[in-house]
Amino acid sequence: LHGFDVVTATSGEKALEMVNSARPDIMLLDMVMPGMDGCTVLRLMRGFTRLPVIAFSASPGICNEAISSGADDFVSKPFHPDEMLARINALLNR
Repeated sequence: LHGFDVVTATSGEKALEMVNSARPDIMLLDMVMPGMDGCTVLRLMRGFTRLPVIAFSASPGICNEAISSGADDFVSKPFHPDEMLARINALLNR
């Protein structure tokens, strides 16, 4: 895990709760989830936090919507773990 403490959520609703309770430094957000989708999570989050978010999806066509909804970066699945790690570190170090 490259020294990161990781918490997970199984839904968009839980992810929003965890933003407040776990106080993460960054969020990796799958755009396609049951119930609340990633774009809705992003729009709601941007009402109360500027937490850095890397959105990802197997549907590269959702990239523009993710970015316009508030994602700081977007990665298409499948991705190499080293690419994700580099993007995480870039956002955390800016």
